[in-house]
Amino acid sequence: MNISTSFDTPQINPDLILQTSDRPPAEITVLLPHYEGEAYLPLAVQSVLEQNFRDIELWVLDDASRNTAWLETLKPWKHEPKLRVFRADRNVGTYRLKRLCIDHIKSPFIGFHDADDISEPNRFGEQRRVMIRRNLDIMGTSYRVIDPAGTVIGQKRMPFSASFWARLGKTFVLHHPTMMVRRSVFEDIGSFDGNTRVGADTDFLLRAAHEYRMGNTKKRLFRYREHPKSLTNASDTGFGSSVRETYGREMMMRHKARRRDPDNPKWRHPLPHDTQFTLEEISL
Repeated sequence: MNISTSFDTPQINPDLILQTSDRPPAEITVLLPHYEGEAYLPLAVQSVLEQNFRDIELWVLDDASRNTAWLETLKPWKHEPKLRVFRADRNVGTYRLKRLCIDHIKSPFIGFHDADDISEPNRFGEQRRVMIRRNLDIMGTSYRVIDPAGTVIGQKRMPFSASFWARLGKTFVLHHPTMMVRRSVFEDIGSFDGNTRVGADTDFLLRAAHEYRMGNTKKRLFRYREHPKSLTNASDTGFGSSVRETYGREMMMRHKARRRDPDNPKWRHPLPHDTQFTLEEISL
């Protein structure tokens, strides 16, 4: 495989259609993509909108769900000014949606959330406080693991210095849905590969680790739900699937090339979008 050819692909520019707004940007914008996630989506949305830290905005990104059941679950927040809802015209995967939105967000901090998980009420405020105190650019949290019914079945403590372990080649140093990132990082090295549905958060962290300070808090500020239909457990996209293993091999080839030639600017940036799509803001 000639990995350099991926960077020579003509850039495709998806469209984001935003409603006009006179509001200044929130301190934190949280991106929450989903696909037919109505089963757990209300709990995830509620956990973000009821954060103790109030200067926050939530963008729910629908990946062209085949029905509108998810939309009905959001009706209780119809008049919530901190909630913005977007719908894609085709199913493209979570990383393409997030990459498009990141290019348009003006908040100094960008957080992430999955549609089946729950943030503790102090999560984003605590992350912001610790990022400022420790001068971190990217931060995750330790977390509890819950089953489909919400019962705690485990916990995970993430490494204090994620940068150190990532530079040694360890790939699981931050749990992506717990991440918060300074927008300036994305402006410098870009966000996620635009040609994949899986694993692009790992590639981003491997690129960022050589230039930015990354860490976690030992506090468990997140509840991560394990269920068979999640992106990391589903048979077609989960760990062990052919699509994830193929992307992983290609990603590590680029990572090794980056270590051999660290001054080559092309290794600092993600692969371009390979799909044209539109993400349009909609009203509840």
